[in-house]
Amino acid sequence: MIVPLSSQISYMERHRDKGRELLKTKPETQAAVDIADGIILTLTAYQEFVANDRQQEQERNTR
Repeated sequence: MIVPLSSQISYMERHRDKGRELLKTKPETQAAVDIADGIILTLTAYQEFVANDRQQEQERNTR
């Protein structure tokens, strides 16, 4: 089953937010929050890349 990028990003954002709440009582969770931020940035960048690639492909096909 293929999970849409937007769903993956939302999933990671929820877990990152939970991790930020845990930081108040467990500062050792900082690394996990940083990793989640990195994953979110990577997925978002890839999502933008795919959208741009599709747009360029459509433009090439309409010429």
